[in-house]
Amino acid sequence: AAASVEPCPLPPRPPPSPPSPPPSPRPPPPSPRSPHVEPARGVLSSKTCSGMMRNPNHKFWSMWDTWSFGVRKHGAAGCWSAYGGREFFEQAYSGESCQRQWSIAAGSFTSDAPALMGYDPSILEFCLSRRGVHQRVWFAKNEQLALECLRSSQNVLRVPQREWNVCVNFNWLACAARGQLPGQGSTLIHFATPPGRLDVADLQGAAMDGYKMEDVYYLELCVLNELCENGDDIFASNEWSEGFHCQTSRERFEAFGALMMGMD
Repeated sequence: AAASVEPCPLPPRPPPSPPSPPPSPRPPPPSPRSPHVEPARGVLSSKTCSGMMRNPNHKFWSMWDTWSFGVRKHGAAGCWSAYGGREFFEQAYSGESCQRQWSIAAGSFTSDAPALMGYDPSILEFCLSRRGVHQRVWFAKNEQLALECLRSSQNVLRVPQREWNVCVNFNWLACAARGQLPGQGSTLIHFATPPGRLDVADLQGAAMDGYKMEDVYYLELCVLNELCENGDDIFASNEWSEGFHCQTSRERFEAFGALMMGMD
């Protein structure tokens, strides 16, 4: 008789599948304070300054911190809040603080001393050239710059770093715009670094995690553009000029204060 054949056993059933994972949560909506803004391009001008000053996502906005070279974060008030808010801008126009010591160099000017702005090496070159010394400067120490500019009767901002922030810088600039710096004698301002040569791309305005001294000069020029009716004239020359006279008013200062506090 034929041998019986055992049937092949069935394969074991697979284990039950694990439950499906829950759907991924939807991404949060984009922050309303982070719109896409095309970066400014070309040389610095009254128009590009105006746009950058009104952009809360630009480096300029972050520079108005209470601490020296501090970075202001979104949600934080500008440094003016530590000085009385609206009163800070009113006092800047009145000139109450203009006669303070703005330089670490002690002494007196020997003639009218126009305000002088620019990159530090260019400022030192400018002050030396006023006394017939023409040399290329690659790095300027604070003490040397302050002393040489005092000897050349040029008003520069050179306070100890612990006393400096952008609001202090604004106070000096406001005094310069109105001709109220000690010994200034007029509203004359010199630019050691010609504003008409500055490339907006070098500012890297989208980077809001810090800034350098050269960035402060960009901000100074753009603030001056807001304070002066004739702001276009700031950028008219790309050479060392004979100077600039700011035509300002209380209304310009009030408008600037409203602009700044309106972005808190």
